[in-house]
Amino acid sequence: MKPSLLTTTTLLLIASFAIQLPSQTAIAQPSQKQVQQQTASNTRSGAVGVLYRYFNAIATGNYQVAYDLLTPQYQAAVPYEEFVRMYQDYIGSIRIRSVEPLSNVPGGDRKEFRLQFNVSYIKPFPVGNGRVPELFVLTAPTNGEGEWLIDGMAPGQ
Repeated sequence: MKPSLLTTTTLLLIASFAIQLPSQTAIAQPSQKQVQQQTASNTRSGAVGVLYRYFNAIATGNYQVAYDLLTPQYQAAVPYEEFVRMYQDYIGSIRIRSVEPLSNVPGGDRKEFRLQFNVSYIKPFPVGNGRVPELFVLTAPTNGEGEWLIDGMAPGQ
C-alpha cells in the first residue's frame, strides 16, 4: 500500500514539531535593563558595592559568596547552613531598590546603611518583623586591605 500525499505530509508536519531545530531552541537572555542593573551593581565599590554583591549573590543562590561577605564574628554567630536556610526557605527573589547611608559611627571604621528592597517572600522572614532586615552595619577592611564586610543587620521601622 502506497502512502498518500496527505499521510506523508501529516507525518512530516508531526515530525517537525517533535524535533527541535536550532532556530526553535529558546535560550533565556537577560533583558537590557537586567544587564545594566547587573553591570551597575558589579561596578559599585566600597561598602555599597559589598551590599549589592551580597544581595546579588543571594538572588542567584550563590550563598557561599554572600556568606563570605560577612565578618568572621558574624559568621561565628550564624553557621553557614542556618544562613542558607534563612534566605533559601523564605525569599523567592530579592533586589535592592535603594541604599541610604546613615550617619557614620565615630571612628570611621564602620558605616551604617538603610536598604529598601523589591522582595517576593515564600513565607515571612524568620526574624524581626517578618521582612528582610533593612539596616546594615559594615566594617572597614583591616589595615586598609581587603574589603568592607557586613557586621550586623537589623529590621527597619
